[in-house]
Amino acid sequence: MGKIKPGKSLKYEKYLTVKILYMEPERKGIKFTQRIEAVADDVKCHETTLRKWNNEMLNKLAIKLFGVDGLKLDV
Repeated sequence: MGKIKPGKSLKYEKYLTVKILYMEPERKGIKFTQRIEAVADDVKCHETTLRKWNNEMLNKLAIKLFGVDGLKLDV
């Protein structure tokens, strides 16, 4: 399991939490809310922080994959 090591940058921590949430095979069968709780315990941060990091990283990933069209812009 990927644990966050002290002294790493916040950007690295955000990347690692998304990696743990979505790419670890032992967490695939767990509901997302339970995964958030488990990862928050592992990483020693609050669930709200983890959700914010997840949303931020997914938005950045969407832009890289789909360009500006990857953003949801409801006008």
